[in-house]
Amino acid sequence: MPKQPQDRVRGVLFDWSGTLLNNLKPSYKGWMACFALVGHPPITLRQFRDTYCLPWQSFYRRYGISAKLIQRYHTILQTIYWQPQQHSVPLSPGAKRLIKTLKRKGIAIGILSDDPRHEIVRQLRRHSLSRAFTFIGTSEQYRAKPSPASVRAFLRHAKLPASEVLFIGDLTDDIAAGRAAGVITVAYLNGWHTQAMLRKAMPDYAIHQLKEIYRFIKK
Repeated sequence: MPKQPQDRVRGVLFDWSGTLLNNLKPSYKGWMACFALVGHPPITLRQFRDTYCLPWQSFYRRYGISAKLIQRYHTILQTIYWQPQQHSVPLSPGAKRLIKTLKRKGIAIGILSDDPRHEIVRQLRRHSLSRAFTFIGTSEQYRAKPSPASVRAFLRHAKLPASEVLFIGDLTDDIAAGRAAGVITVAYLNGWHTQAMLRKAMPDYAIHQLKEIYRFIKK
């Protein structure tokens, strides 16, 4: 049985890439540009969603692309992948309104990500949300998901019990990290991993749109 939220949710954690940031398709195009650069044939978007994994080096290895080859093209890959796709990517539909609503209601909100902290902060500034989050946990500070380390760090920071916190993510690693920390897990089905993969991870809830989170918030 899924966990039932308490009288009201007092903390909400978001994964960044693919959940708050609507970057699946531009990222896929960037990865395929990288594949072309190293001489690998492209894969479909469905194959990408079915096989993507963290750390990103592991994803390359799944397709026989060595770390040594990646290192050889590192600067070019950064130019192709990071810079173009990061500077104009929109937030997911409804994300900004949801964040502002949670902030107004006094709910503690945080971000967990494997992306660099400075990139997340830059994007939040671009969307006028730089003061919305009191916690941004990245793999620069904590063990990467599926480790629950960053989820537990948020619980300590917010001084909240796990039973009063939602964690919304679009990767199976997000769900695994949330389950290990004991929070209420919510799979976002329009992100990087497919619905089938996320449902197998056994989240407490699954949503297609971020606005569905309002149902967890006390009126």
